[in-house]
Amino acid sequence: NLTGFVEGVLDDKLIEIFRDAMPKARRVVIAEAPLSPRAGRAAELLRIEVVALPLNGAGEFDGFFAQVRRMRPDGVIVPNVNWLASFAERLAQGLLAARMPSIAQWHDFARAGGMLAYGPIFGAAIADQRVAVTDAILRGAHPRDIPVQTPTHYRLMVNLVTAKALGVTIPSNVLLQARPEDVIRS
Repeated sequence: NLTGFVEGVLDDKLIEIFRDAMPKARRVVIAEAPLSPRAGRAAELLRIEVVALPLNGAGEFDGFFAQVRRMRPDGVIVPNVNWLASFAERLAQGLLAARMPSIAQWHDFARAGGMLAYGPIFGAAIADQRVAVTDAILRGAHPRDIPVQTPTHYRLMVNLVTAKALGVTIPSNVLLQARPEDVIRS
């Protein structure tokens, strides 16, 4: 009896893009617990072990980073969890200090030192979707008859400065997926 909007990227897509960028990755940490079923299936298909490490509040960041350093995974995936978006810069800087390749959905994450970001482009397209759904409901459409809306435009950002600092070479097929202005070179 309702409709809605998905405003992010599902964990399985982040795992897939991370694996494309780091083809030798075999074990990654995802900052959530428990692991979502979609993430588990993606990990199984990609033959990558994903360890769910709880991160339940801003007061847990230092402990999270310390545990990641001890575990030494091949990387960290920051999932689409709303409260984490406010801490994109803190997460990026902490993971860089831990010398950990990482991906999140927020473009600010890559700008702040995260290695990769893949997420929707918020702006006119999403606003247009919301207006269209609202208009349909106001004209009498029942919400149950309107499918849940997902973003239609996504973009990949690659921070080559971070990759170089971590000793990671991003494959050219991944770089070609990013627009030139979304590749951070300096």
